[in-house]
Amino acid sequence: MTLAPRDQLRKAGSIGCIGSYGCSMRLMNSDEVEALPGEVGEIYLKTDSVITGYYNDPQATAAAFHNRWYKSGDVARMDEDWLSIHCGSDEGHNYHRW
Repeated sequence: MTLAPRDQLRKAGSIGCIGSYGCSMRLMNSDEVEALPGEVGEIYLKTDSVITGYYNDPQATAAAFHNRWYKSGDVARMDEDWLSIHCGSDEGHNYHRW
């Protein structure tokens, strides 16, 4: 994620634009389909620096990935400028109802 200094006041609360060099990001809704602007979803990441799995825990590893995309557990909403606005964590929340 990147947030240019010129956008920090205009987009207060944002975590930045989608993607940066070497990192791909998707915002996926509860049906694991890419969310549209204005929708809330979970941030999925694909990068060489993300974990490849949990040690001796294949069930946790399977739950943490979808088609080789890491499911971060972080919930966000995209606005019309495709800036990701932070909404919190999926842990303990049902973001599907937001």
